[in-house]
Amino acid sequence: MAAALRCCIHRVEFPGFTVLEFHYRVLQLNRLNWRDYMRQENPVASALMAKMRIAPGERPIEQVRTLSVAELEALSEALLDFHELADLITWLAQK
Repeated sequence: MAAALRCCIHRVEFPGFTVLEFHYRVLQLNRLNWRDYMRQENPVASALMAKMRIAPGERPIEQVRTLSVAELEALSEALLDFHELADLITWLAQK
């Protein structure tokens, strides 16, 4: 994860006078593995998972598209018990 973080500084200056100095970190989500954040309680982490590194075959939508009609019916019943994206991913991994 260290490679995904960089420190940055933004300054607003006049000659001889610094008006504002802001330190922040840039996080490159596409360098992070989405599975590391799958069970986070943080809703922001869950929302940003789509921007993280996900192999095309691991994307839940791609896996749902390959399901048979019977599996889609089972999924529709199981969806009522899901509380987060991780529940869907776990269900798909079991199929």
